[in-house]
Amino acid sequence: MALDARNIRVLESRSGKELAGFWQYGRIEIATFYQWLDVLLIGSPSDWRLFPCESNCAMPVGPALERDDTGILQPSFYVICAPDQSPINVSITPEMPRRRQYSVNMTHTPREKDFVTRVRHRDRRCCMTGKLVFNNNCIGFEAAHIFPPSETDLWRQLNYSQHISDPDVPAGDEINSIQQGFLCKSSEHQLFINYQIAVDPDNGYRITDFQRRDPTDTLDGRIFYMNPDLPDCYRPSPALLRDHFRQCVLANLKAPEPQDGSRRFDPEIDLGPGGFDLAAGGWWSTSEGKEQFEVELRGRLARHA
Repeated sequence: MALDARNIRVLESRSGKELAGFWQYGRIEIATFYQWLDVLLIGSPSDWRLFPCESNCAMPVGPALERDDTGILQPSFYVICAPDQSPINVSITPEMPRRRQYSVNMTHTPREKDFVTRVRHRDRRCCMTGKLVFNNNCIGFEAAHIFPPSETDLWRQLNYSQHISDPDVPAGDEINSIQQGFLCKSSEHQLFINYQIAVDPDNGYRITDFQRRDPTDTLDGRIFYMNPDLPDCYRPSPALLRDHFRQCVLANLKAPEPQDGSRRFDPEIDLGPGGFDLAAGGWWSTSEGKEQFEVELRGRLARHA
């Protein structure tokens, strides 16, 4: 029997349908969850409150949870109502997390080689797990970009170079700054680009795991490593980590879409031998597949721009 992926569920008061939720490992505060919901819900935060409810009835069964409550959010069902407990209509943002390039090419351009070299020299460990690199043996470790390097046009559009103060990166190549990356194990890199884990710079750089997994295997609650002896201009940018965290909230908190028999993107299958075949149809012929293909193509072109 499949394990329940969520132990926090938020319902709409009028329809009773599920709006949002996640797996609570036991450390996310009520105030923090309100901040996450503010990312998802359209409208003024003053228009609604979160109330406890029963699993089979979207009616408040107690007082509202206060927005500034630093107590731990208890696993349960909750309902969104007006502050006076009356039912309200709630709209979820149509914003989707930005796609990332998954294909990996180990022949780096000179700019990428410099990025990898600098990140390895600075961190010398997996910043997620704390596992050290010995004798410069970086097999199994990868230099991860925080913002997807395939999205150079969006990077410029958002003016994200403003978050880079690294004096040693060439002008115009801020997307490959040391502030735009960190070293981690390959498995943690996959979780990061899949929006399953994120670093919260506004909560002591704690790692949040948005997926349920074996309690002995989760990184939830660990502190992301940053060398305390380095100035800010050489450390991962908090603004870029904050942006990635927002993408994770968008990717994980919304209620699951109804299943239509199709599967999700699987890099090992769809980018593995024989998988990246547009003529064969399959997953790549779906609307999601076409969007991912555009990202993969942009990423490969950006490397040679």
